[in-house]
Amino acid sequence: MAAGQAMWRGVVLPMTMEEIRDRALYLASDRCVAGYYLLHDHNGGKDPTAPDPFDRWKFQGKDGEWHTAVTADCIGGAAWCGGFDRFQPVRFAHIYGGWINTDSMIMDARGPGRCFVELDRPEPGCFVVCASGSRGHKVGHIGTVVTVPAEWDKQIGECWSALGVVDVASTGAGRRANTLRTGRGWFDTNAAFVRSIMEP
Repeated sequence: MAAGQAMWRGVVLPMTMEEIRDRALYLASDRCVAGYYLLHDHNGGKDPTAPDPFDRWKFQGKDGEWHTAVTADCIGGAAWCGGFDRFQPVRFAHIYGGWINTDSMIMDARGPGRCFVELDRPEPGCFVVCASGSRGHKVGHIGTVVTVPAEWDKQIGECWSALGVVDVASTGAGRRANTLRTGRGWFDTNAAFVRSIMEP
C-alpha cells in the first residue's frame, strides 16, 4: 500500500442486482440528500458503506461565509449504487491504474472482463454506460438502470425513452444532480449495459 493511501480504498460490498436497483431508487428519492455534480476532485463514490455517494467539503462563498458542498459525478453515484469504491488498486490495476470511470469500465467489459461484464440487454440493477466522445457526450456518462420496458430493441429510441435510469448528472447551477430520468441520452451512443462481477 502506498504511503498516505487510505486503508479502505478498494472496498467491494456483496450486493444483488435488486439491492443495487434499490440503492439507485433511494439516491433519486427525496429521502436522500440533494447532491450536486462535480467532475473533478470531490467527485464521490469512494466509500460504498456511506449513506450516499457524495463527498462533503468546505468552500468559502461569495458572501465570505464557509459552506459545505455535497458533490459527486456520474461514476461516483454508480459506484456507490453498485457497492464498490471507484478506485480498485488491485482488482482493476490492469486499466487506468485502478481508477474506474466510464471509459475504463467499457474497456474492461468489452475486453478482459476482470471486473465488469457486458449484458445483451438491460436489467434492473445493471449500469448503462457510454464512452467519452460518443454522440452527445464529450465526457462519458453512466447511470443505474431501475426499470426496463417489456419489449426491448436497442435500435428503437422509444425503448430507450422507456428505460428508467438513476444518475448523478449536470442539471444546471443549484439543481439537484441525483435524479431519475430516461435512458434516451444513451440512445445511439454505442452504450453498454454492464454489471460488476467484483466480489468482496
